[in-house]
Amino acid sequence: MDGTKKKRLHEVMKILGLSDYRVYTDVPDISKNMMTKLRNGETKEASSKVLEPFCKHYESVNPTWLLTGTGSMFRDTVQIIGDSNTTTQNNGNQNVTHNNNTNNYNGCPTEEPKISYKAGSPYYNVDFIAGFDAVLNDQTINPEYNIDFAPYNKKGVMWCNITGKSMEPKISHGDIIAIKEVDDWQNFLTLGEIYAIVTANDMRTVKIIRKGITEDTYRLIPINTNDFDEQEINKKMIVRVFAVLGCMKRI
Repeated sequence: MDGTKKKRLHEVMKILGLSDYRVYTDVPDISKNMMTKLRNGETKEASSKVLEPFCKHYESVNPTWLLTGTGSMFRDTVQIIGDSNTTTQNNGNQNVTHNNNTNNYNGCPTEEPKISYKAGSPYYNVDFIAGFDAVLNDQTINPEYNIDFAPYNKKGVMWCNITGKSMEPKISHGDIIAIKEVDDWQNFLTLGEIYAIVTANDMRTVKIIRKGITEDTYRLIPINTNDFDEQEINKKMIVRVFAVLGCMKRI
């Protein structure tokens, strides 16, 4: 494996959050010895033994890009999930499904989301439910990379991970969500939209916000009502609110 292929392999491993240990435990045909040889620069033997099984196991990786540097890094189907008016387009080897979201844009854009280190909005490889406080409180933390997608390339927009099943099927466990803080939420919120909120006792959740029983409360509504109940929360318990502009999933 030449140095360029090795560099691309380690680049995609970083983006997918894969350590050497994770690769050789996930993929039966890749051994610890092979990964050690790659790290040590002994790449001639490891070339054919690593790339093919790596791409077969991690099916989202585009093998043409890994071998030649041509095309996109991923060959996944990417969905941008909003509220209505779904449109599907085919971009080379990617089918990209866009749904309008009234929080962000009208109409469907023509380009696909791309990973970038220059353009776009920052993606932090942390979960909004757990770990996002580091991004909020420590401005020295750098994003993993940017996601370049025109509707979300706006000041203040950031991407992070989401866990939990309360908002399925619109937002699923493991999706990446685009969020933007609502600075004046105390004065006005568009009720009926999806928001990510942080409470005074450091709890985080993503829910539809609707008018509460009293003027001092909001109702937090899940989409998956079979497994989750709606909740009433006092407005004084909320310290930060982020509009969920959309989500991206690789399927």
